[in-house]
Amino acid sequence: MTPATLKRIEVKLGIKLPHGARATLGERGADLKSTYRIRDTTYPAFMSPKELISTNLTERLPDSGTGYAFPGWWKSYVIIGSDGGGGYHCLRLDGKPGIWMLGSDDNDKAEPIYSTLTDYIDATLRRTRVHTRRYPLPGRSSFDDSCSPLERIGVFFDLARYSGKNCEVVFQDQDRFLNRTKLEKRDFHWAIVGLQLRDIAAIVMKCDRAAVTIEYDKKNADGWVSYTFGRFPRPKQGYEYVMVNMFDGNIDICFAGFTGYKQLPDRVVISWSKFRAAMAELLAILHPGLTAGVGAPVPTADHKHMRSYRLVYELSEQ
Repeated sequence: MTPATLKRIEVKLGIKLPHGARATLGERGADLKSTYRIRDTTYPAFMSPKELISTNLTERLPDSGTGYAFPGWWKSYVIIGSDGGGGYHCLRLDGKPGIWMLGSDDNDKAEPIYSTLTDYIDATLRRTRVHTRRYPLPGRSSFDDSCSPLERIGVFFDLARYSGKNCEVVFQDQDRFLNRTKLEKRDFHWAIVGLQLRDIAAIVMKCDRAAVTIEYDKKNADGWVSYTFGRFPRPKQGYEYVMVNMFDGNIDICFAGFTGYKQLPDRVVISWSKFRAAMAELLAILHPGLTAGVGAPVPTADHKHMRSYRLVYELSEQ
């Protein structure tokens, strides 16, 4: 954001941005701009200056969700991003470092979610990069050397206790014409991949894989293959939703919607060794002739409503 843009925000909202935050927003302006077009609100993203001003003014109204839950919130905070579910990511106007969540589930109290603005920017950029993978750049194929092996295929899970099209295997733009027959000629076998996806889903949802049903569209690919899981039993640990994104050397996994807990347990207990082995096997299936290695999980976010981790993977010649 340019100095003129930051000044316009201050004037329109009648606030003074903290000096440190102002400098960081100015320095990272080009990076932030790359997130404005990612408007699928399932994924957190920075707001454009216009949207930032509009959202802050709207959420000040007493009948708005934020205005109702946090009367007078704008005296202490300014909204800069959204979680897509009615929660807003904010800077403190008093200069206290970090990013704070204002959401209807936070018991009328703002919750710190990142220790610094820089950490928040970096995390948002990582999420944005993964999300844009669902809309690949033109002119590249998953089945030749037009892109690196790490970029050829992305896998995205959205797992919950309800059923639905909750897993996608996404190819590059030039592959949108591929149907089942053409994909199988390129060593992508829908049923084999599906069984491995089922095993991964059972691990993260902590249930018997025999209890997991899976279906897939056998008629068309159109650049991606969608798999549908049936209902999962509620995990004993209480989380309702798991998101797994695998692309470009990173596996990001997020556990959210914990039920019956005022505070999350110290750690999410799944079998990380089984998860890593299952992801490595999936990568080997998706990339014939290559060997996959998956690293240990590293925490990337830790707060009351969400716990997320990142695992790095590598592909190498056999």
